[in-house]
Formats: sequence, C-alpha cells, structure tokens
Amino acid sequence: MTVSKLEVIYLTFNYFQLMFDAITNSQGTLLIIHYSDSVNRKETSQCVELVRSFLPKLKPGFTVIVDLERLVHMDVDCAEDLGKVMDLCNQAKVNHIRRALPNPEVDIGLNIISRFHYDEQHVSIKTYPSFYQAMKSFLLAEGKRN
Repeated sequence: MTVSKLEVIYLTFNYFQLMFDAITNSQGTLLIIHYSDSVNRKETSQCVELVRSFLPKLKPGFTVIVDLERLVHMDVDCAEDLGKVMDLCNQAKVNHIRRALPNPEVDIGLNIISRFHYDEQHVSIKTYPSFYQAMKSFLLAEGKRN
C-alpha cells in the first residue's frame, strides 16, 4: 500500500474557514486528521461529527494519525472535543495513535487528555517530528501485516 492509494473520503471543508480535514483509506485501517493554523471550538465540534461518520468504515485495530505540523493555535475550549474524538476512536477499537508534532513543547495537552480517553493497555501512542515519519511508520507496519 502506498500513500497514493489512499481513498480520500473527505477533504478540507473550506480551507479559509475551517482549519482541519480528515481522510480515511479504503481498507478501513487508517484515519488521518490534519489541524492547521488557528483552530476554534466550532471546528473541533465539526471534526467530532466527521470522525463519527467515518467510524463505520474503520476496522477494529485501525490507526489514527493526527497531523499537528501546521497547527499554530488551538483554543483551550477545544479540549472537550479532542476528548470526544479520542472516546469515539477508543470505542471503535483503535490500536495505534501516531502524532506528527514537530515541536513537542507545543503539545496542546494531548498526552494528558489521552490518559483519560484511551485504553492504555490496548492503544499505543507515538509522536513523530513530521507527518511523513508518522505515515512511514504506518506504512511499514501495514507492510508487515500483509
């Protein structure tokens, strides 16, 4: 499987109004959420609903890649929605979380929120300095499974 084979289910709502997008692959093994620029509560609420719509397409054991490379700011009140996305993914039996976070000091509290929303015994969480490296990790793991 290569990145070019990803089936794009949903692209950016409106790049100039909403600063997130999400895609999944046709195999149901990957969900990618990109956040960019300044993200507000309205956008994270819409992201919750988008993720909810993808869950029936995802197979237990899927991977989530959260791309924060282009994120400049996220409102503090977005934390509740981030937790909701985590809960939804946990209920759908996510196994792997991969985060693209170039500067770990800018972690928007995801590590703390994760402790309350993911089953630590069944979900592995790793952080990478780039989306490329997070995706490469997923592709290598997929190659080993197939």
